[in-house]
Amino acid sequence: MSSRRIAAVAVLLAVAWPASAPDAIVYLTQAQALERAFPGADRVERRSWLLTEEQASRITQLSRAPLDSRLLAAHTAWKDGHLLGHALIDVHTVRTLPEALMIVLDPAGRVGDVVMLAFHEPTDYKPAARWYTQFVGRGLDARLQLRADVDAISGATLSARAATRSVRRALAIGRVLLEEGPAVAEASAAE
Repeated sequence: MSSRRIAAVAVLLAVAWPASAPDAIVYLTQAQALERAFPGADRVERRSWLLTEEQASRITQLSRAPLDSRLLAAHTAWKDGHLLGHALIDVHTVRTLPEALMIVLDPAGRVGDVVMLAFHEPTDYKPAARWYTQFVGRGLDARLQLRADVDAISGATLSARAATRSVRRALAIGRVLLEEGPAVAEASAAE
């Protein structure tokens, strides 16, 4: 490759590099997030599923949000033999770049916490941490949507929409895979 071509590629990369790259922030690692979600847990298990078409369809229908993959994972935490809850990490595109949220479900299948793990869009589009608290204690219902029971964010509608879909998806996964008992989870994991 000629030096002229190398210089052209270097200039192209410098110009084409996403403007939001300096804003990209990873707030917590998976291990840090799980420790925050389940302080004092004596056991955290990672479970994986390859969804059947029926499970994927049911999750999509309940959540009213698309699934990017039929391969899912959740972390389930225990202390002294008692279930503390489940944590699902959802990575999705906000506008053109990814965001990673951890949605914690309590043993009853309600939202215990929503934690931003990473945000790669410009920080102007990032919801404030207090915005996520409106999901705590919520279950999956028709009112859990933007401009119903979920407040919009001026200037960050796509971020609010993406986070709401993520929470709805986690709640639907919780209902279909985690609440239906070990038989469903074991059968799904074996497929």
